[in-house]
Amino acid sequence: MKDVRYIRKEKGVSPVIATILMVAITVVLAATVYIMVSGYMTGVSTTNVQVSFTKVQNSEYNYTLNIVKITGAPSKGILWKDITIKLTNGTAVISQQVTLSSGKFHAESGGTVVHIIDGPTSSPDGKIGPEDIIYVQAGSGAEFQLLYKGSVIGDVQFP
Repeated sequence: MKDVRYIRKEKGVSPVIATILMVAITVVLAATVYIMVSGYMTGVSTTNVQVSFTKVQNSEYNYTLNIVKITGAPSKGILWKDITIKLTNGTAVISQQVTLSSGKFHAESGGTVVHIIDGPTSSPDGKIGPEDIIYVQAGSGAEFQLLYKGSVIGDVQFP
């Protein structure tokens, strides 16, 4: 009997095609991981932060602003040092970053005054919050703004 052997030709994928496939798979995996992780990398948008006040008129040009609520703030809170105040009263303008000293801040210009007390005087925390009080002395038509990273987060008009 005749010995018949089948010769099988085993062909693989060429090295060029194999390299292209490996690169394509790597790109797809990297894109998938990026999409999954990118949701964790987004920060809090400053435009979502809002501060609500109650305004009490103490005398003709003296007001007390009590911070009632802060919405959209990062979980760690907002530090007063990251806040800029702006008080416009005709030609008198106060535009200054808040720097607390013993839990207090004071700025004035041309008869316009802003005084901030950080929470209970016994334990200031350096963060803007509902226990903080802002005293404003400003004339009629003045506007007070709190800015966080360049965005207005609180705004009060005085009659």
